[in-house]
Order: sequence, then C-alpha cells, then structure tokens
Amino acid sequence: MLKELLLRLGLASLARPIVGGAGTIFVFHRIRAGNPELAFSPNDRNSVAPENFERLLDALAEDGTEVVGLEEAMLRLQAPGARRFACLTFDDGYRDNHDTLLPIIAARVAPITVYISPGLIDGSAPLWWYALEQVIAEKKVLRLPMPEEGELAIADVPGKQRAFDTIGSFMLTARPEASARMVRTLADRYGVDFGALAVRHMMDWDMVRRLAACPLVEIGAHALSHPALATLDDAAASHEMAASRERLESETGRPVRHFAYP
Repeated sequence: MLKELLLRLGLASLARPIVGGAGTIFVFHRIRAGNPELAFSPNDRNSVAPENFERLLDALAEDGTEVVGLEEAMLRLQAPGARRFACLTFDDGYRDNHDTLLPIIAARVAPITVYISPGLIDGSAPLWWYALEQVIAEKKVLRLPMPEEGELAIADVPGKQRAFDTIGSFMLTARPEASARMVRTLADRYGVDFGALAVRHMMDWDMVRRLAACPLVEIGAHALSHPALATLDDAAASHEMAASRERLESETGRPVRHFAYP
C-alpha cells in the first residue's frame, strides 16, 4: 500500500532504496512489431516492438540501472548496497532473437540470457499456441478434445479470443496424454503443419550457435519439449530439465548454467 501511494504521489524515487529491491529481471519472448492489419493475433502479447525495447534500454541507462548477466546479478544480490541492475531474459528461442535482437544488443553492448527449448528448435515439440492462433483465425466453429469432444463457436473476434484463452488454459494444465491428443487433432482434423510453424517462428541450430558465440549472450535451458512441468511425474520432469541442458551444450559447445521453467 505504501508503494502504491508513493507511486501515485510521484515520490517513488525517494522510497526506492527501501522498497525498490536490488534489481529487476525482465521476461521477454519476442522482439518484433505486430501486424496492425490482423484483427486476431493473440500471440502478439508475447512480442515487444524493437523500438519499444530500445526505449526500455534508454530508460534504464537514464535511470542509472546497469544491464548485467545473471551471474553478475547473483553476485550483486549477495552484496548489500551494490549498484541496481536489470537482467534481460528471453524464452523459447524465436527467430527474431537472432535476426532482430542480436544486432540491437551488440550495438548497445547489453548482455542477455536466452532460454531455449531444443524441441521447439528442431520441430519435435509442437508450437500449439501458434497452431491455435492459425486454426481459430480460419474457422467459425471448432470441435476439440478438452478432454472430451466439445464444440466452440468462434464467429467474431471476441469469440475467437475467448476460445484461444479457454483452449490455452486447458493446454497449460493438461496431462501429457491430453495435450498430445489436442495436438493430433489440430494436425489431423485441421491440417496444422507443426514443422512449418517451427520453421516460420523458431531459430534453427545454426542461428542458436551464432547466438551462443556472442559474448553478450548466455544460453539457458527451457526444458526439452516445453511442457508444463507440473503436469509431469518427477522422473519425466527431471528428464526434461537434464536432457535440455545436455542437448544445448552438445549443440553450442558452451556450458549451460541456468534454467527457466516453461
């Protein structure tokens, strides 16, 4: 309540030494501009336009907040009174992390951490959220197993958004067999080409290696196939975490010290 009051009074900077914390970890996915011509593009909420990302870097610099990697952030957390920091992290391994983000951070000399799910890179793990966007955009009625077969009317944009939110919520908590059944239905009944989605949206391994070769980039693990880990048993969850690290180290030749859950 105190923090909210100070913000409203414009006095937050005075209280920051007390309530502002040591630093901030920003969680991003994509650096790309949205398409204003698309009435339905729910996954754009995971995107930040390049110019807005650069505005953030400008604001941090003006504020005297230093952008650091996770290793440095951990050291500063152990040193009371250390200079405030910000960490920039990116999940999944999208193509624009290579094409758009890499040139920006190279020019700004800003370190980042990119958490990569190997299955999303090689297409063995389904980009179901982009599959849903594609199918919902094209259809007016959907019949999907959630987990029982159910029909959703999606004739207008608000209906499409509700359907996306409903199915997405189901997928985030579904057991592996239920989410696999949904993916099969999207592919078999609605013709989704998951391999093509991976090529369109994700980096390939050559891009990952170029990213990893940049001294400003830390590669972290993000599970092997991007599941909701809480839906797995302990052995399966452990395998997802360990195998993602092993695959990334094998592909990049660099140690992988950090993990972010999908």
